[in-house]
Amino acid sequence: MNIRSTAIMLLACTAVVAGCAQRQSQHQYQRELTIAERRVVRAQRELDGKDIADAAWFDRQRQIIRSVADRMDAIEPPRDARQAHEVYVRGVAGLAQVLAQLTDCAHEEQATAGSGASCRAGLNGAALDRVDNDLDEARAIFANDGYRVQAV
Repeated sequence: MNIRSTAIMLLACTAVVAGCAQRQSQHQYQRELTIAERRVVRAQRELDGKDIADAAWFDRQRQIIRSVADRMDAIEPPRDARQAHEVYVRGVAGLAQVLAQLTDCAHEEQATAGSGASCRAGLNGAALDRVDNDLDEARAIFANDGYRVQAV
Protein backbone atom coordinates (compact mmCIF):
# COMPACT_ATOMS: atom_id res chain seq x y z
CA MET A 1 0.00 0.00 0.00
CA ASN A 2 1.41 3.38 -0.93
CA ILE A 3 1.25 6.54 1.18
CA ARG A 4 -1.65 7.99 -0.79
CA SER A 5 -3.80 4.86 -0.30
CA THR A 6 -2.94 4.80 3.39
CA ALA A 7 -3.90 8.47 3.77
CA ILE A 8 -7.23 7.91 2.01
CA MET A 9 -8.00 4.88 4.21
CA LEU A 10 -7.08 6.85 7.33
CA LEU A 11 -9.33 9.75 6.33
CA ALA A 12 -12.22 7.38 5.54
CA CYS A 13 -11.86 5.62 8.91
CA THR A 14 -11.70 8.96 10.73
CA ALA A 15 -14.86 10.16 8.97
CA VAL A 16 -16.72 6.99 9.90
CA VAL A 17 -15.66 7.19 13.55
CA ALA A 18 -16.43 10.92 13.78
CA GLY A 19 -19.91 10.34 12.36
CA CYS A 20 -20.81 7.75 14.98
CA ALA A 21 -22.15 9.12 18.22
CA GLN A 22 -20.98 7.21 21.25
CA ARG A 23 -23.79 5.77 23.34
CA GLN A 24 -23.94 7.58 26.65
CA SER A 25 -24.04 5.94 30.04
CA GLN A 26 -27.15 6.46 32.16
CA HIS A 27 -25.23 8.92 34.34
CA GLN A 28 -24.01 10.97 31.35
CA TYR A 29 -27.44 10.93 29.79
CA GLN A 30 -29.12 11.98 33.05
CA ARG A 31 -26.75 14.96 33.22
CA GLU A 32 -27.64 16.03 29.66
CA LEU A 33 -31.34 15.50 30.32
CA THR A 34 -31.20 17.59 33.49
CA ILE A 35 -29.55 20.49 31.66
CA ALA A 36 -32.11 20.27 28.84
CA GLU A 37 -35.03 20.03 31.25
CA ARG A 38 -34.00 23.17 33.15
CA ARG A 39 -34.13 25.19 29.95
CA VAL A 40 -37.29 23.59 28.57
CA VAL A 41 -39.27 23.84 31.83
CA ARG A 42 -38.23 27.45 32.30
CA ALA A 43 -39.39 28.34 28.78
CA GLN A 44 -42.67 26.48 29.27
CA ARG A 45 -43.40 28.22 32.58
CA GLU A 46 -42.54 31.70 31.31
CA LEU A 47 -44.37 31.22 28.01
CA ASP A 48 -47.78 31.01 29.62
CA GLY A 49 -48.04 34.62 30.74
CA LYS A 50 -45.61 36.27 28.33
CA ASP A 51 -46.66 39.48 26.62
CA ILE A 52 -46.95 38.83 22.88
CA ALA A 53 -45.19 42.11 22.09
CA ASP A 54 -41.89 40.86 23.58
CA ALA A 55 -40.34 39.64 20.31
CA ALA A 56 -36.82 39.64 21.77
CA TRP A 57 -37.82 37.20 24.53
CA PHE A 58 -39.55 34.83 22.10
CA ASP A 59 -36.59 34.89 19.74
CA ARG A 60 -34.07 34.34 22.56
CA GLN A 61 -36.09 31.40 23.89
CA ARG A 62 -36.43 29.98 20.37
CA GLN A 63 -32.65 30.03 19.99
CA ILE A 64 -32.11 28.40 23.39
CA ILE A 65 -34.71 25.69 22.84
CA ARG A 66 -33.52 25.03 19.27
CA SER A 67 -29.99 24.47 20.59
CA VAL A 68 -31.38 22.13 23.27
CA ALA A 69 -33.28 20.18 20.59
CA ASP A 70 -30.17 19.97 18.39
CA ARG A 71 -27.99 18.88 21.33
CA MET A 72 -30.42 16.20 22.47
CA ASP A 73 -30.92 14.99 18.90
CA ALA A 74 -27.15 14.51 18.55
CA ILE A 75 -26.99 12.29 21.63
CA GLU A 76 -27.11 8.52 21.40
CA PRO A 77 -29.19 7.68 24.50
CA PRO A 78 -28.78 4.55 26.60
CA ARG A 79 -30.88 1.67 25.29
CA ASP A 80 -33.44 2.00 28.07
CA ALA A 81 -34.06 5.66 27.22
CA ARG A 82 -34.51 5.37 23.44
CA GLN A 83 -38.30 5.61 23.35
CA ALA A 84 -38.53 8.52 25.78
CA HIS A 85 -35.60 10.25 24.07
CA GLU A 86 -37.30 10.14 20.67
CA VAL A 87 -40.54 11.59 22.05
CA TYR A 88 -38.62 14.18 24.09
CA VAL A 89 -36.60 15.41 21.12
CA ARG A 90 -39.80 15.68 19.06
CA GLY A 91 -41.42 17.72 21.87
CA VAL A 92 -38.44 20.05 22.31
CA ALA A 93 -38.17 20.60 18.54
CA GLY A 94 -41.90 21.31 18.49
CA LEU A 95 -41.49 23.86 21.27
CA ALA A 96 -38.75 25.58 19.23
CA GLN A 97 -41.15 25.73 16.25
CA VAL A 98 -43.93 27.21 18.39
CA LEU A 99 -41.49 29.80 19.75
CA ALA A 100 -40.46 30.68 16.19
CA GLN A 101 -44.11 31.19 15.27
CA LEU A 102 -44.65 33.28 18.40
CA THR A 103 -41.62 35.38 17.48
CA ASP A 104 -43.33 36.09 14.16
CA CYS A 105 -46.57 36.93 16.02
CA ALA A 106 -44.66 39.30 18.30
CA HIS A 107 -43.14 41.10 15.32
CA GLU A 108 -46.61 41.32 13.79
CA GLU A 109 -47.93 42.76 17.07
CA GLN A 110 -45.21 45.41 17.06
CA ALA A 111 -45.89 46.32 13.44
CA THR A 112 -49.70 46.36 13.61
CA ALA A 113 -50.84 46.93 17.18
CA GLY A 114 -53.29 44.16 17.87
CA SER A 115 -53.00 41.42 15.25
CA GLY A 116 -50.22 39.58 17.09
CA ALA A 117 -52.59 38.63 19.89
CA SER A 118 -54.94 36.87 17.49
CA CYS A 119 -51.92 35.17 15.90
CA ARG A 120 -50.89 33.89 19.34
CA ALA A 121 -54.42 32.75 20.16
CA GLY A 122 -54.40 30.58 17.05
CA LEU A 123 -51.12 28.96 18.10
CA ASN A 124 -52.00 28.23 21.70
CA GLY A 125 -54.35 25.46 20.67
CA ALA A 126 -53.22 22.42 18.75
CA ALA A 127 -49.52 23.17 18.25
CA LEU A 128 -48.80 23.85 21.90
CA ASP A 129 -51.00 20.94 22.99
CA ARG A 130 -48.94 18.56 20.82
CA VAL A 131 -45.73 19.88 22.36
CA ASP A 132 -47.09 19.56 25.89
CA ASN A 133 -48.37 16.04 25.17
CA ASP A 134 -45.01 14.92 23.73
CA LEU A 135 -43.06 16.36 26.66
CA ASP A 136 -45.49 14.94 29.24
CA GLU A 137 -45.33 11.51 27.58
CA ALA A 138 -41.53 11.57 27.45
CA ARG A 139 -41.30 12.67 31.08
CA ALA A 140 -43.62 9.85 32.17
CA ILE A 141 -41.54 7.27 30.28
CA PHE A 142 -38.30 8.70 31.66
CA ALA A 143 -39.66 8.60 35.22
CA ASN A 144 -40.89 5.04 34.73
CA ASP A 145 -37.40 4.08 33.50
CA GLY A 146 -35.70 5.62 36.55
CA TYR A 147 -34.60 8.97 35.11
CA ARG A 148 -35.20 12.20 37.07
CA VAL A 149 -37.23 14.81 35.21
CA GLN A 150 -38.83 18.09 36.22
CA ALA A 151 -42.52 18.76 36.32
CA VAL A 152 -43.87 21.88 34.64
